[in-house]
Amino acid sequence: MGCRSDESGSIIRKPKTPPGRLRFLTSAENARLLDESKRGHRPNLYNFILVQLPTGMRPSEGAALTWNQVDFDGRIIDLRETKTDPRRVPLTVPAIETLADLAPVGGVDCDDYVFLPKKLKDAEVMNECLHFLRRWFFGRKTI
Repeated sequence: MGCRSDESGSIIRKPKTPPGRLRFLTSAENARLLDESKRGHRPNLYNFILVQLPTGMRPSEGAALTWNQVDFDGRIIDLRETKTDPRRVPLTVPAIETLADLAPVGGVDCDDYVFLPKKLKDAEVMNECLHFLRRWFFGRKTI
């Protein structure tokens, strides 16, 4: 623990950093995650992960993503409701391709969720293990 004195000569102790969870997916874990998500019984899980990996969005941001937040021309996702401040997330070519494949042929209602079916619009969908996707984004070397 570091110490220093302030102007009055009092000792100010630097607090310990609380133990946190900082874990990154390895390339092998990433491949396994994608492989398992293809075989899963949730139809959009694989696509959800394909968009999460290159964007670094929080799982809750991805789950709450609506079509009116996706700007294909500007290649961004406009995140208005986030844990911290609203921000814009750049889209990679693979993420754009995945989202384009998901877009309904007859057009979309702008308020429709991208990954969740309409009947789950009001449901809160969170899975703690998906938090690793965000950590993978920040710990990756290349996609």
